[in-house]
Amino acid sequence: MSKPLTPVDPVVPDRPGPLTRREARLAYGFLAPTVLIVAAVVMLPLLATFWISVKPVALGDLRVAEPIVRERVIGTWDAVGDIAEIQYRVRNSSRTEPLRDVRITDTLPDGLTPGAMDARCTAAGQVVTCMLGDMAAGARDRLSVAAVADAAYLADPVRPQAGEAVATGDANNVLTDLTFTLDNFERVFSAREFLDVLWVTFAYTLFGTLGALVLGLFAAQLLNQAFFGRPVLRGLFLFPYVAPVIAMAFTWIILL
Repeated sequence: MSKPLTPVDPVVPDRPGPLTRREARLAYGFLAPTVLIVAAVVMLPLLATFWISVKPVALGDLRVAEPIVRERVIGTWDAVGDIAEIQYRVRNSSRTEPLRDVRITDTLPDGLTPGAMDARCTAAGQVVTCMLGDMAAGARDRLSVAAVADAAYLADPVRPQAGEAVATGDANNVLTDLTFTLDNFERVFSAREFLDVLWVTFAYTLFGTLGALVLGLFAAQLLNQAFFGRPVLRGLFLFPYVAPVIAMAFTWIILL
């Protein structure tokens, strides 16, 4: 007579096997893009906000200083050999930051040959380049280039403004340089309304969260019961989710 078999407890390995580790790596690989995207969406604005908070930035500093050029023509080209003057009016867009290595590049239409020009300008075929150097904050300047017309231009006249002049220059950017300050924090903490704003923030957070939880739970329990008109009331409860989207859509329609 054979003896009954004695049950044997399963042996649990101390370490995961190769297949388990491979599956874990595959799972982490699939999750990695999602984790990175969520981290970027959450962390980048947070880091940007903290970075701006320690910078001496005002609304006027959000736009980097740049040279702005306007082009106009004085005179006309009515016959072969006529000479008209092309003026370039340049200004520094910033009233606080200077510009360095300001340069203007413009390509004249076919049939116009550069003639006498400002000493800071040079011509290579139809391309005119003017080197203005440094410009102080809020500075303005004016350059002129004479252009001579030939028969090709008179056959197909094109205004020089059709090809916009390009102005370039370097300037300090307060948003990206290494200048830091705590003036913004000092201004916030020393403001007279700081304590009132802090209290309103805490009260809104506390009572808004508790109110949403309590009222939401009460509404969920109420709508969980069968009664006349429940489907209509359920639809009305979704209106607060839809209303902000509609309001935002109408706002952008009005703005644009």
